[in-house]
Amino acid sequence: MFRMGYDISLNSDEYATEMENFHTYARQFMSYHYEQSYARRIEVIDDEIKDLDKEKKKNEKDIDGMTKRIGNINGRIEKETDELKINEMRTEVTTLEADIENIQNLIPGIDSKLEELNARKDQLNTEAHTYLGTIGSL
Repeated sequence: MFRMGYDISLNSDEYATEMENFHTYARQFMSYHYEQSYARRIEVIDDEIKDLDKEKKKNEKDIDGMTKRIGNINGRIEKETDELKINEMRTEVTTLEADIENIQNLIPGIDSKLEELNARKDQLNTEAHTYLGTIGSL
C-alpha cells in the first residue's frame, strides 16, 4: 500500500542510535500498556472480591442476628402462658429458621465464586509478570 507522505526506513546498520531509541520506546510502550491492562483487570476482580466479602459478612451477621432472636423468642416462649402468643412465637421461630437456612445455602456459592476470583487474580498476576519480564528482556 502506498500513501503520500514520508516513508521511514530504519535499519540497525545505518541508524544504530535511532534503532536503539525506537527499540527502547517500543519496549517502554508495550510494558506500560500491558501493565495498565493487567492492573485494570485485577482491579475489577478486586472490586468483585470486596463486594462478595461484604455480602458474605452481611449474610453471616444476619444469621447471627436471627439466631439470637430465636434464642430470645424461645426464652419468651418458656415464660408465656397464653397459647395463642406461644403459637405466634413458634411460627416466627420457624420463619427465622427457614430464613437462616436460605442464607446458609447462599454462602457456599459465594465461597466458590471467591475461590474462582482469587484463582483468576493469581493467574492474571502471573501472566502480567511473565509478559513484563519477557518485554523487559527484549
